[in-house]
Amino acid sequence: MREYETWEVIKMLSENKKLQFKKGRDYLYCSDNGYIYFKRIDMHGKEMPHSCAGGMFDGNVSINSKWQLVRQPVTWQEAIQAWNDGKTISCECCQGHLDGNCGDCRLNAQVFEGKKDCLPGAICKAQFVTGTWYIDGEA
Repeated sequence: MREYETWEVIKMLSENKKLQFKKGRDYLYCSDNGYIYFKRIDMHGKEMPHSCAGGMFDGNVSINSKWQLVRQPVTWQEAIQAWNDGKTISCECCQGHLDGNCGDCRLNAQVFEGKKDCLPGAICKAQFVTGTWYIDGEA
């Protein structure tokens, strides 16, 4: 997955407030009113309080940090519409194993580029039933 520098993250958040970025347990995101927030999640999945004492983090962000975009799943209908609009979409499905929904699925993940008029390969029904769909480059 592509990594973004802190300045790129800030630029992208200013253009799309729905995006979220993560680095380990640290997250950067934007509120509806335009403020950029930083949070750290502890090993139990809870947000850590901001403090500069007692071993807690101070909420500072390094300009040299590398961040990854947090992908947000969409419905398969939204994904197909986005693909129709020229965007690249992907589906994670079946984890490469046969299951009750699909008798012949060998797919782990499939990417459909928005520049193509036809979807490559077959789409199995498990992708619609249990697949996790993403619009690449979006929250």
